[in-house]
Amino acid sequence: MGSTPTKSSTEEVAVSTPRRLAHWDSKREKCANCELIYLKTLSQHLGFCSVDCKSNMTYLEKVNRTIRAMKDAVDERQQHQEQAARAEPAAYQELHQVEEPIAKQPREASPKLVRCCAVFVKQFVSRAFD
Repeated sequence: MGSTPTKSSTEEVAVSTPRRLAHWDSKREKCANCELIYLKTLSQHLGFCSVDCKSNMTYLEKVNRTIRAMKDAVDERQQHQEQAARAEPAAYQELHQVEEPIAKQPREASPKLVRCCAVFVKQFVSRAFD
């Protein structure tokens, strides 16, 4: 009948015992920028394999912050333009609704305005024909 496959002795050892740590594992670390493994004792910059890696990561972070800031500024500007575009037709309609009734009403000249115009016309005519 059916037989089950047997595990080799090396497979049994690998499964039963966890990976052993070598004595140098505590002296190694992954670089925060390039993720290469380096010896901590040889690096002067904590978390980085070299000065170049550290400065490169600092530069990239600064560039990313600048890009995010510009993107946020552009998004904010577009948002303001969209709000202005939505508000403009409403304000335009309100303005014309207010102006139309005023324009349709007959206007009467005030007596003060009539007297002022009469004085102006008299002075203009008297100077023009002198």
